[in-house]
Amino acid sequence: MPTFTSDRVYRKAISPNEVLQKMYMLRYTHYDPEFVERLIKALGIYPVGTLVGLNTGELAIVKKQNPAHPLKPTLLLFFNSSREPYPEPFEVVLAEDDSRCIVSSMGPNAFKGALGEFALEE
Repeated sequence: MPTFTSDRVYRKAISPNEVLQKMYMLRYTHYDPEFVERLIKALGIYPVGTLVGLNTGELAIVKKQNPAHPLKPTLLLFFNSSREPYPEPFEVVLAEDDSRCIVSSMGPNAFKGALGEFALEE
């Protein structure tokens, strides 16, 4: 996946979930379909480290998967709806928060330099 999620001379980086979408679409022509489906099941729909936008306008990074609810991972919120950084990033478990949901994902360069170093502990 690093080949796709990193900038190259010939193309811009794409987000991890976009890579999985492409692999899924090409699973019968370019990849082993069983492998692709197992990979997605293992990594989740939004792999750890994916930058996501929420319905509230906030921005977050996926911190931990939720195998029981793949669309509701644990997130680390770092920008509010005005795109201003929170004083301290904080964790939100989407499975326990009905007011927030993921509505988009962004490529790795969307906020290059603004994210700093966040620990993505399991």
